[in-house]
Amino acid sequence: MKSETRYFVLTTLLVNAVLLFALGVPVHAKPMVVTFTVNDTTDLIDDNLTDGVCHTTTNTCTLRAAVMQANALGGTNTINLPAGMFVLTIAGNGLDNVGDLDISSNLTIMGSGVVNTVIDGNQTNRVFRISSNYRVAISGLTIRNGKKYDFSAYGGGVYNSGSVILSNVNLDNNSADAGGGIWSEGELVVSDSQIINNTSWTMGGGIMSNGSLSLTNTLIKQNVVTDTTTGLGGGLAISGQAELTNVTVSSNSAPFHSGGIANGGILTVTNSSIVGNSSLNYSAAIFSSRGSTLTLTASTVSSNTTGFGLISISGNASLTNVTISGNTAQAGAGIENAGNITLTNVTINGNQATNPNGIAVGVYNSYNVDSVVRLKNTIIASNGTTPNCLSDMGLGIISLGHNISTDSSCNLNATGDKPTTNPLLGSLANNGGATQTHALLSGSPAINTGDNNGCPSTDQRGQSRVGTCDIGAYEYGLPTAVAVNSFAAYNDHTGLPRLFLLGIIVIGGVVIAGSVRARRRDVRN
Repeated sequence: MKSETRYFVLTTLLVNAVLLFALGVPVHAKPMVVTFTVNDTTDLIDDNLTDGVCHTTTNTCTLRAAVMQANALGGTNTINLPAGMFVLTIAGNGLDNVGDLDISSNLTIMGSGVVNTVIDGNQTNRVFRISSNYRVAISGLTIRNGKKYDFSAYGGGVYNSGSVILSNVNLDNNSADAGGGIWSEGELVVSDSQIINNTSWTMGGGIMSNGSLSLTNTLIKQNVVTDTTTGLGGGLAISGQAELTNVTVSSNSAPFHSGGIANGGILTVTNSSIVGNSSLNYSAAIFSSRGSTLTLTASTVSSNTTGFGLISISGNASLTNVTISGNTAQAGAGIENAGNITLTNVTINGNQATNPNGIAVGVYNSYNVDSVVRLKNTIIASNGTTPNCLSDMGLGIISLGHNISTDSSCNLNATGDKPTTNPLLGSLANNGGATQTHALLSGSPAINTGDNNGCPSTDQRGQSRVGTCDIGAYEYGLPTAVAVNSFAAYNDHTGLPRLFLLGIIVIGGVVIAGSVRARRRDVRN
């Protein structure tokens, strides 16, 4: 059977060569593109890398054999993986080319859905290593139980030095010294995926990225860093450039700091939720180090816990249309700044300091002689006896006008400022859009009292700001009440489409169930 297959391949190659010669094209100009269909879940190697055929000693095609043949052929090839459990059984021996699946060609690997197709590292080695200068796309499968704690101990699930696209992929229960789920020093694009339950010793429990990173519609959850002295970045650790859009960073932890995200590069976060992360010392949600840049837009930071500073900034940061709510720390439960930060239309509400002598529950500016916090169209309405704001060093907290605070601690002395004022906020809730917000209640002093100069054209939910800008992340308005029933499709990361009946009621700007686009009727005076 194998000889017949080889005869067919050789005949095809010969015919193609003749045709190319007749057209005046050199026969070596482009490698043959091959699709390998795996039919064996075992971990056998290919028995002949010179014949272009995925074949083992048992007359089957395994995942490892297909990867080996793709590397040998070069060019751009595809591997189709059926449903099944593909367990890697060749243990590593301290060398990176043994045990894991090493990819050194342009390759597409397509599974049959994250529930159906599982590649299991068997806690013997990492699962995938992608060499530099190669493009790899992986979709529709789960990568789990990869482990890398020896030579080059990075990336338990995936180590990327090239360009990788992960779509509809789950990385679950992988571990390494750094980058428990993924270590990437090249280009990494992740969409519609889950990075969950991964562990690292030093940094990046979920992902450690030194290169270019793009995350879209992705869940980063319950990843852990374990080093109690320097461990950081339970969910993500970034030292290159990263863009997060429609991402949830939830329930990750690090003992030292940065339970959610550790940023040492250029980080842009949009329409995302950073929720329920924890660290023992400081910065449970985001730590952005000196020399870094953070741009946080249309996002919510809530229910994170730490010793000090939920969001800690030592570099440059810009927060626009952001809600910071319900976070808890011994001291400094909101933003702790040692850098340069500007808040525009931000709502900081209901954060708590568990230490009765806690420094500040909204904004704390400290440490550096040039540190500064600038406030514009921002609400700081935190609870308890701890002051909303404190600056004990640097240039201080500077009002750019039109801010509200429930006490007099935030240095609000510019045009339109309202110190010791109750903003009348609703509870943190799904009021439409991708993230939760605090709605402005009827009669709120934040309505129509902001500054249109520099005010974003939409609020955190993506609703247009009409007339005079409202203060805070939420724009008040009363859309016409809408009731809609419709069918909608979604993918629950099984790789299979599902249908559900969507019932929606929108009243007073608050979405009761689901979400809807409604033409807005402005009823403000």
